[in-house]
Amino acid sequence: MWDFDDVPLDKVLQGLRTVQSRYLLSDIHICRTKEPHNYIAYCFSSQEWRTACEIVAQTASVDWQFFRFGVYRGHFTLRVTPKNDRQINLAARLEGYCLPDCRPEDLKSWVRYETLSWR
Repeated sequence: MWDFDDVPLDKVLQGLRTVQSRYLLSDIHICRTKEPHNYIAYCFSSQEWRTACEIVAQTASVDWQFFRFGVYRGHFTLRVTPKNDRQINLAARLEGYCLPDCRPEDLKSWVRYETLSWR
């Protein structure tokens, strides 16, 4: 999982492609969470925790707070529902080097986040 805030899509793709090729990851799905340049990304290649941290840390332009809080919690987390009526839309997909070896259903933890609306 990755989170990118205020990063143009071409830079997101560049950073993800670098770690994808380095670690021979499966497809990476990139979703736009907010216009113009906020993205999240998912890859369904399971990794040991230490390797997952390496992958996220080596991804250029990844949101440092996302990385920091993930390491602190011992797991990475991303929103999968809309926030403040903003829909999450697929923006791109990077074809991988192998088939995925896990599914969203395999995740061990699902948390419902309540968000205050600042309208």
